[in-house]
Amino acid sequence: MPEFNVVSMLTAYVSFGHLEESKSLFDRSETSTRLPGTQSKCARKFDLQGKSFLDLRVLGPGENAAFGMGGEDLSWASRIRSCHTLLAARDLHSRILRPSRYVSNLLIEMYGRLGEPGIAHAAFLTIPPAAKNIFSWALMLWAYARNHRPDQAREIFDQMPLHNLVAHNAILCAAAQSGHLQSAKEIFDAMPEWDLVSHITLLRSYAEGENLDEAMRALERMEERTLIAATAMLSAYARHGHLYQAKAVFDSMPWHDLVSWNAMLTGYAINGELASAEAVFAAMEERDVVSWNSMLSAYAASGHVLKAERVFRDMRVHDVVSGNAMLAAYGLHGQLQKVAAVFQRMLERNLVTWNLMLVAYSQRGQIEMAQCTFDSMQRWNVVSWNALLAAYAKNSGDDLQWRRVFDSMPQRNLVSVNVLLCGLISAGQLGEARMVFDAMEERDLVSWNSMLSAMAAQGDARGAKELFDEMHERNLSSWTALISAQSRARALDSFRELQLEETPDAVVFLVMLNRACSHSGGISTGLGLLRSMSADFGLDPSKRHYSCVIDLLARGGFLGCARDLLGSMPFAADAVDWRCFLAGSGDGFAKRSAVLGMDSWSAASYVLLANAYS
Repeated sequence: MPEFNVVSMLTAYVSFGHLEESKSLFDRSETSTRLPGTQSKCARKFDLQGKSFLDLRVLGPGENAAFGMGGEDLSWASRIRSCHTLLAARDLHSRILRPSRYVSNLLIEMYGRLGEPGIAHAAFLTIPPAAKNIFSWALMLWAYARNHRPDQAREIFDQMPLHNLVAHNAILCAAAQSGHLQSAKEIFDAMPEWDLVSHITLLRSYAEGENLDEAMRALERMEERTLIAATAMLSAYARHGHLYQAKAVFDSMPWHDLVSWNAMLTGYAINGELASAEAVFAAMEERDVVSWNSMLSAYAASGHVLKAERVFRDMRVHDVVSGNAMLAAYGLHGQLQKVAAVFQRMLERNLVTWNLMLVAYSQRGQIEMAQCTFDSMQRWNVVSWNALLAAYAKNSGDDLQWRRVFDSMPQRNLVSVNVLLCGLISAGQLGEARMVFDAMEERDLVSWNSMLSAMAAQGDARGAKELFDEMHERNLSSWTALISAQSRARALDSFRELQLEETPDAVVFLVMLNRACSHSGGISTGLGLLRSMSADFGLDPSKRHYSCVIDLLARGGFLGCARDLLGSMPFAADAVDWRCFLAGSGDGFAKRSAVLGMDSWSAASYVLLANAYS
């Protein structure tokens, strides 16, 4: 590998936080022993990431003084870097009575890493003005930049006595991560010099703004297209679902490191391409916790709980992401005891962890446990409040409780208002629900479909159709709600229109059979729909589909056909099927025979039989 590429790769790796990959490359490279500036340059970069090369034993003699370290600084440094929660950080900070400049710099980095740039700034202010060095300023700048605070980052940048390349990259990163693409481009163009970090930051800025063509042009303009630059482009394509282009970039790379393998694996995982993710995972010669977490999350999101459990057991190291993935997998399937067990075993928890617990209890109607979890949290966000609101709105008969939660929310988003809307609909307060709907400044498909379904459930076919025609975007749920409100003839028309936009699923067919056929005498239509499911759309009719048609045939007097379908369907007939047959039959002897042939008798069956002779 060319020497210039090695140094640039080391710089880029540590600047973007890929510390283990940087150390691995450093150890493999002969460049580090031949280029005198490599060690100190990498040491400075590692210090910016909160992990200096002191831990890796590459700082030369006499360099400790350059970093301003005292006798006990190394001890504090190790403990500061081991802090992964705000509670632990505050506790440790309270025991450092007179921090040196070096320790204060590490405190700034620690709080920035933990998402608390305000506390980082307080640590920054404790350093006397004359004692602040370039690391102090740069770390403070990065603390704001990495936490999407571009305005505060700009203030620090303007106050800095010296602007070096690290400072310019930090302010560029602040603009890029905050989505200010034009500002990022202007900062990049005004920079006196660029390095690999500058180019990749701009590339990522375009990618985050979904301007992938411009991102690719930024990659092509780079004089030095290193592995990490190609990986950034690969990640951009994968994150936005352009897996073919991502695979093309991956295949064009001269060699692959762990980061590029993880980028390809994560791309398949987050886009639901489970088989491809499994193939990449199996092909990896080396895996880290990111690799395992990607595969674990893919299984969890796709509902493969047993496979997720197997991956979790095989992992040598678990982190908060691993635990959260298992919480999501168990919560999705309502396995609350396992959710609680995983939660109790987790050594590290974050806000996502607590929110997953809240959602799991909320979805299963465990209002008291949801409230207890909420009360135990140290901080909340809008997701936390939405989960608690949903717990009360969906499962509480007392609408005053969830209204109280809604009124107490410090901030709300579209999900919050949608939960309120659904709660009002569930409580039967359709007038107030319509007022909330009409007052919404923003609506999504959940909003429209909720209101549409409510009107359909009330039999307001005209109102439902008017609302449906106002929708700029529709999905199968929209069509299903509309059809459920319409008469047989109009439902058939809507079903034909639906096929011009969407492919009907089993739920649509069930609604058609129930609404348009069973109670309207559309025997030929019902039989046609049942045949069309498999013949035209490749859908396997469920037992409920067959029951609808059996009911339809029996009500139409086609008892022989109904009995034949009962015997030929790929399911064992049960009491429900026979009751469908009985309800439609006017023949007392047929009813008596049917009841006697049922494996499971019920009071309803006897009532049907009694009616036959009344």
